[in-house]
Amino acid sequence: DSGRDLYLAFTQAEFADVQARMEAINGVQTVAQMPSENGMLAVKLTCAPEDDLRETVYRQIKQTDWLLMEFRQETRTLENIFRELTREN
Repeated sequence: DSGRDLYLAFTQAEFADVQARMEAINGVQTVAQMPSENGMLAVKLTCAPEDDLRETVYRQIKQTDWLLMEFRQETRTLENIFRELTREN
């Protein structure tokens, strides 16, 4: 089973606010804070495989004062999931 992950990085944003707005989007399964640098807030959205939510996510962000520094989508495949699970820390 594959899916889509959206990776976002912001300045001038708080995780609780981002989480609340993104979880309200139909098709967003999880919102997780990721390690980041330069004082940015990095977030990963796990989305349903059949949904391309980039436009909806962008429209939500546009309604805020957050500064979007990064926005990319990655498709999750079984191979990627296996690599993530077996990666050494």
